[in-house]
Formats: sequence, structure tokens, C-alpha cells
Amino acid sequence: MEAAGKFVEDDTLREALKERGIGTPATRAAIIETLLRRNYIRREKKQLHCTDMGRCLIALIQDPLLKSPEMTGEWEEKLKQIERSQLEPHDFMASIADYIRTLIQPNAGGQANSTHWGSCPLCGSEVIKGKRAYGCSGWQDGCAYVLEPECKGVALSPKQVQLLLHHHILPQPIRINDEPRMLILSTLGMPMDLRLPSADRQKKVAAPERPAGKK
Repeated sequence: MEAAGKFVEDDTLREALKERGIGTPATRAAIIETLLRRNYIRREKKQLHCTDMGRCLIALIQDPLLKSPEMTGEWEEKLKQIERSQLEPHDFMASIADYIRTLIQPNAGGQANSTHWGSCPLCGSEVIKGKRAYGCSGWQDGCAYVLEPECKGVALSPKQVQLLLHHHILPQPIRINDEPRMLILSTLGMPMDLRLPSADRQKKVAAPERPAGKK
């Protein structure tokens, strides 16, 4: 979280994050503990790993800004402008309110656009349908992305493929080996099946991995 700036391309935003990262040391600790408590991540020795519940949450969030350090960098920069009396606080809060309205307005996120299959997760070009699979239209430029319409022997309908490419998650679980599974796209655009999120199950899985305390 302290090195979040290295993932930001904009020079001004990167500089805004360079000094403070995402949050302060105190708030970062609180954020991590909240994620652990809600079972979005788990501890394994000195490392933090995302749980299935955390992966589902990331896939469900449609607005890419909410999942990127750019927004934090932009807000940090505006806070600095407020400190220098270059920006009015109420203007900053008004911009946040406007952004929130766009997220919660009716049909925000909406349904998959029926006019195209979706964008390539690797390069952003349009995805096209081939004879047996779906691939990136930028293949002539070197993009080799291909999405097979099946996952572990379960055939995916064209509508399911379209939803995956648009939203990176299927709204309804599919059955694999007679068990309901959530289907999402990884960051590389490959289908991943996850067990349905369960806070109770996450706690049971995480409990044995925690070192026993000294008496």
C-alpha cells in the first residue's frame, strides 16, 4: 500500500501517492484488519492472500476506478490543493457526490451490451466470435487472447460468455462436478471457478493456518 504509486501512470497522481501511499500507517493497519475480519483476505505466515470471497468482490465491482490507485492519487492531489487554498473543500465534496450518483443511479452497470461481445482483457480491443472460440480482434497486431466457451467440461452459452467479458463475473453460479460455483475472469481473462463465498467456511479454513499463541 505504501508503494501504490508505482502502479499509477499519471506523473502528478504518482507524485501525490509517493509521499503517503494509500492511507497512513494507522489507517492501513485498520484497513487490513477489516479485510481479514470480513474474510476478503487471509494471513499465511508473513503474507496476505486473497480469498474466494475477496475475488468475487473484486469481480463484482464494475467501475474500474474503484479498484485502482488512480482515484486515491487524484483525491490526494485535490486534498493538497485544498491545503494550498487552490481548491474549495465544498467543490471537492461536490465532485465526490456526483461520482457516487453515477454509481448508484438506476441500472448503473446495466446489462451486457448486446451490440458487441466485449473488450479483450489483455489489450482492450474488441472480442470477436470464431468458429469454436472467442478471440481478440487485434490478433494481427500480436494479441493472442482466446476464450474457450467452456469451463471444466461445462459449456457456456453465448450470453454467459458475453456477461463474462463485460462484467468479469456471472451473476448466477454454474454447476461443476455437481457443486454450484461462481465463475469469474482472472486478470489475464481466463475463467476461474470459485466456491460460493461463505464467511463461516472462510473462518474454518483460516483458523488452522493461524499460529497457536503462547500460554
